Amino acid sequence: MKNGLSINQERDSYGLLMEALRDRINRAMHDNGMTQKALAAKAGLSQSTVSNMISGKKEATIKEIFTLMELLDMEPLKVLADCIDDASVPDSLAYDAKPTGPAPLDRLLCLDGFITDPGAEEFHGQAGEFHTYFLATNRYDDSCVRGILRLEEKYGRCAASLELVAEAEPTKEQGEKKLYHGFAVISSKQKAVYILLAGNDVSELCFLSYPHQAILAKRRRLECTMAVAATVSSGADSRRPTIHRMFLSRRALTAEAEEQIRGQLKLNHSSIMILKKDFLAVCAEASLSPEFIDRFMKACKTAEYYEIDEGSLKELEKTSHTYFRDLSFLRKYSTAPKNNKIHTGTIGDIFRYILSEIPH
Repeated sequence: MKNGLSINQERDSYGLLMEALRDRINRAMHDNGMTQKALAAKAGLSQSTVSNMISGKKEATIKEIFTLMELLDMEPLKVLADCIDDASVPDSLAYDAKPTGPAPLDRLLCLDGFITDPGAEEFHGQAGEFHTYFLATNRYDDSCVRGILRLEEKYGRCAASLELVAEAEPTKEQGEKKLYHGFAVISSKQKAVYILLAGNDVSELCFLSYPHQAILAKRRRLECTMAVAATVSSGADSRRPTIHRMFLSRRALTAEAEEQIRGQLKLNHSSIMILKKDFLAVCAEASLSPEFIDRFMKACKTAEYYEIDEGSLKELEKTSHTYFRDLSFLRKYSTAPKNNKIHTGTIGDIFRYILSEIPH
C-alpha cells in the first residue's frame, strides 16, 4: 500500500492517465490535420512505432508522449495538469468531431487494428473518384441508380462522400439527389475496405464493404470493384433494411456497358434459373452467340418448378397456427440466394471484358 492505494490501483490510475494523454494527442492530430506518417517523420520514428504509441499497443514513456506533444505544438505540462484535474478519465465520446466522420471511432478502430491513416501504404491507389451503380432498392423500380463516390484525405483520415442521383437516363440533369458523408478504413487482416456513410438530410446510415486489393506501385490505382451495401429500401411507404450490390468504376459506363453490368448487380447465386420464354427473349434481344446457346442447351437441366408469391399464402395466417413454420420451411428449400459474396474473379472479368472497351 502507498498513500492508501494498492499497487493495482496505482497501475490502473497510471494506465488511465496515459490513455488520457494519448487521447489528447489524437485530438491534436485530428484538429491540425496531422497524419501518423507526418508525425513519425518529424519524430524520426517509423509510422508503425508512432501508431502503436498513440494507440496504446506500445507502452510509451512520459518522455516519449511529451515529445509527440511538443511536435504538435502542445504544452505537455498544461495537458498533464488538465488530465489530472479531470481525474485522469478520458471521455473520448465527449469532444466534437469534424463533419467528415466521428473522431472517437477513429481511436476505437486504431485500437482494434484497423488502418485509418490515408498515408499508409494500404491506401495506395484507393483514393479518388469512382462512378457508382446499383439497382434501385424499391421493388417497384427497375432503374439503375448512379452516383459518385469520393475518397480523399481530410483531417488525418480518409474522408468519403457519396452523391446519388435517382434517374432513368444518364443524360438527364434532374432527379432526386442524396448526399452522404463519412470515412473509409482498411482491415489488412480481413483484406477488406469498409466505408461508413451518413445522410444527414434523411437521417440514414449506409455501410459499404469491398475486397481490398493491395497496390504497390504509387502511380497505379484501383480501377473497379464490386461492393456490398447495407442500407434501407427506397420505398416511400415501406422502408426496410436491405442489402444490394454496388459497382465502383473509375470510368463512367456507356449505356451498353451499364446494360451488361446489371446482371452482376443482382445478389449472388451459384445456379441460374430462367424461364424458357425469358431465355428465348434473351437469345433474340441480346443476340447471344450460337456457341453460347449450344453449350447452354447441352448443359442445362430441365425440371418442374413451382412459382408462388408469398403474399398469396398470407391468408392462411388467420386460420393456421403452423403457417409461419410451414412458410419458413418453404423458404429453406427455395432457390433464394443465401449469401452475397463478392468474387474477385467477377471483378477481373468486368475489368477485362467491359471496362477495357471504355476509353479513359
